[in-house]
Amino acid sequence: MITLLTTILFCSSGLLIALLLAYPLSSYFRSVLLPNPVKKDATFQPPVSIIIACYNEERYLREKLETLLAPDEWIAGSEIIVVSTGSTDRSNSILQSFAHRPEVTVLFETRITKIEALNKAVPLAKHDYLVFSDCRQYMKPGSVKELVANLNDERVGTVTCTILDTRERPTFFRRLYLFLAKCDSKAGSTFNLYGALYAQRKDAFRAIPEHLLFDDFFVAVSTLGQKKRLIQEENAVLYDIPFPHYYHRERIERLARGLLIFLFNNYSLIGKIPLKTRIRLLIYKYLKLLLPFLALVFAATSLVLFHETLLSVTTLFVITTLVLLVFTSTNLTQHVWLILKINVYFFSALWGYAFLNRRSKHWKPLTIRRKWHQLGLAESPRERHIK
Repeated sequence: MITLLTTILFCSSGLLIALLLAYPLSSYFRSVLLPNPVKKDATFQPPVSIIIACYNEERYLREKLETLLAPDEWIAGSEIIVVSTGSTDRSNSILQSFAHRPEVTVLFETRITKIEALNKAVPLAKHDYLVFSDCRQYMKPGSVKELVANLNDERVGTVTCTILDTRERPTFFRRLYLFLAKCDSKAGSTFNLYGALYAQRKDAFRAIPEHLLFDDFFVAVSTLGQKKRLIQEENAVLYDIPFPHYYHRERIERLARGLLIFLFNNYSLIGKIPLKTRIRLLIYKYLKLLLPFLALVFAATSLVLFHETLLSVTTLFVITTLVLLVFTSTNLTQHVWLILKINVYFFSALWGYAFLNRRSKHWKPLTIRRKWHQLGLAESPRERHIK
């Protein structure tokens, strides 16, 4: 009986790990063998309602608004709606300096969340197409127009931007996510939506539940649940801090907690997604959270079932890995340590959610914002951009 149970655990954990690791390959072959091109039209430029929720963004706010209002960026007839969610710095005074602009509408609120701000702003929007933007990241000129051009295709409900690293070549993980989003978009829909910049049909917008941690994941699931496509636009680009700096312990644990809160409280929304797409979503978004547990189960059951053979194989593997880490490039070492750290953080978040009741839905700014000066990434967005 014990041997049978061990065998089942070994096979099931191995299969799930294989599904996760095979996802990039399956995405690539789907994009090549089953392409489904979007009917993008560069001349499709209807007026849009640009919505910004800002909290203490004095460092970036003026430049963001000036960028959006620039003649080369602006779509005639558009509007900007800014919700100040209780800012305590100079953000409100900066917004007041734009009050004379007829294109800009400002709502001054007491301390509310970003989700509440978006839900307040969308009903005020005059146009059928929405663009959501954060303040911090530098935006490649022409990005808004690139996003909107994809909405010429009525099958497309939401279009997300592409995120690139600031100051350095995109890291391995950034390149991997970009590759997956590109392949998935060619064949159907991606599951990545960057809340910092995306466009959406107004009739596809659904009020975002205020108990969630992440508005962008809800928007992605809501879009797919309406059987609309979610695609990534390669030419709509934001530049952000490098992946290893951004995805540190605090953010990864909050990411895992937010995904779990969504899964256990809003699975009915996921259930509206067509079955094949839903399975891909669960593999892409949730199976990676289980990878630390699956790896432990697979390793433990392997030792039980194949302890004699595995001992020599494991020894050889460990020695080979150590040699590679010592004698190969620094980048490889960094990637390996980053993978290990991410999985440890996932493990910590899952353990805390399941056994320590760490299920807080409270949102607070990440402490990394206070560390950007140390990273040399706290200048204006334009100064951070590498052409």
